[in-house]
Amino acid sequence: AIQISVRNQQANFISHCWLPGDQLVIGTEAGELFMLESFEIRGYINPNKGDQEDLYPVLCLQATSRGFIMGTYHGEIKMFEKHDDLKERYALEDSYIIPGDHGHIMEFAMGADESLVCGMDRHQLLSCSMSSLYNIKEGSTVFDYVFTPFHSGNNKGDSAITGIDVALWKQIVVTCGKD
Repeated sequence: AIQISVRNQQANFISHCWLPGDQLVIGTEAGELFMLESFEIRGYINPNKGDQEDLYPVLCLQATSRGFIMGTYHGEIKMFEKHDDLKERYALEDSYIIPGDHGHIMEFAMGADESLVCGMDRHQLLSCSMSSLYNIKEGSTVFDYVFTPFHSGNNKGDSAITGIDVALWKQIVVTCGKD
């Protein structure tokens, strides 16, 4: 096991993604984002624009051509871009809440053409292109259903999608769920 010390010994790391230059962004259950290099924490990335916003668990992270995106509760996607002049290197540029009652974003998968697929905790897959997400106008939606819900509930009634991946060269999406 690799030991990583943080200022808060109670940090529960629940998501991660690799960025160019052997950098690793890790997200915590408490909503914090840390940048790691060579297994050492090199910085903290503020997941909010202001200090008054609530922190939600960082459920999933995905590298993009501009930086990375974060998925959290209530269908919220936060977009971070690289800034060489900032101490943190990455800063929150924008956030978007998927319209409708789709639940929490549990997984991201991205194709070679930067098409994004979101796996929701209510057994739905939604997709959009990253370019349309960056250029969205307020009040509009850019997401389409990939499929209608197809994971059925287990003996506890849970049917959340827990994993998702997209093939690089073919339009194939694979999921796994709690069912």
